[in-house]
Amino acid sequence: MAIGNLELRWALICSIEEDEPTDKFEEFAEWLTGKMTEHSLRMGLFHKFAAKSDCILRSRINNQNDNAMNYREIHDLYPGVLFVVHILPGDNSNEYVWMREFTQRYGLIRQGIQRDNIEKRFEGANLDLILGNINQWIARRLYQLVTPDKNVPNDHRIHVGLSGNSNSFGGNGNSSSRGYRANPAHEHTSAVNSVFYYDPEGAHNNIFAHADAVCEVTGLPSEFNDLQLAAVFHRYKLKSVIMGNNGTAVVEFFNKFHACQASLEHHATWVSTTHRLSCVPIHHLTRFHAGITF
Repeated sequence: MAIGNLELRWALICSIEEDEPTDKFEEFAEWLTGKMTEHSLRMGLFHKFAAKSDCILRSRINNQNDNAMNYREIHDLYPGVLFVVHILPGDNSNEYVWMREFTQRYGLIRQGIQRDNIEKRFEGANLDLILGNINQWIARRLYQLVTPDKNVPNDHRIHVGLSGNSNSFGGNGNSSSRGYRANPAHEHTSAVNSVFYYDPEGAHNNIFAHADAVCEVTGLPSEFNDLQLAAVFHRYKLKSVIMGNNGTAVVEFFNKFHACQASLEHHATWVSTTHRLSCVPIHHLTRFHAGITF
């Protein structure tokens, strides 16, 4: 999923020795996310990572409690974080298992890196292939986080209503899942949408199975909520509206034709005297049909 002007905020977790400094791991993570940003542009994904991590946490090696607290801290104190770089102590470590468990629990995107790769920076490997695989995984995971799938059973649910007590990207702190707000545009009653979790080692290879109907919306007034944004697109059938931070949102339309037409009609239009709307399809073909180029 393309993020465009919205930076992907990220966190770093280091499973290292208790007295080991984190400097080289921070430097590596900043190098990696920078390379991922550059590579994603060439892929047409437009993932733009923040230059610095929101937080740097550490856990003792083979300590499940440390890992549990770190991921909970990200969930509770850094609700804008979507992506976690986790430095793993070695191959087949327990940290890898815990990373998968807690990122699923809290609706995060994970990327584990074995510490052996830190200093070598994937020396001898195909860096383009590595970066491509990571960016494809991020695109899949982002889309899955904002798209409910009724055919996939899951114990994690997002409760959507009119109470307004869920913070953008952060929830109210009482749910076991992150508080992403998804709202079918033409339903003004409470609804329940599921978030399902995808294993990148699995067989689901088409990262844009439905993403040609999704648009990234920016330039909104900060006080805008999902219902107000849905009203902007009242001429089109929507599947979900996911509000982000700082006047951003992700909107899934009924199909790619609705997404394209909505972009044609609303991109670069003014929604107030000081706010100019940007409505950009995340899929390169839909962008092309809408006449939007980068």
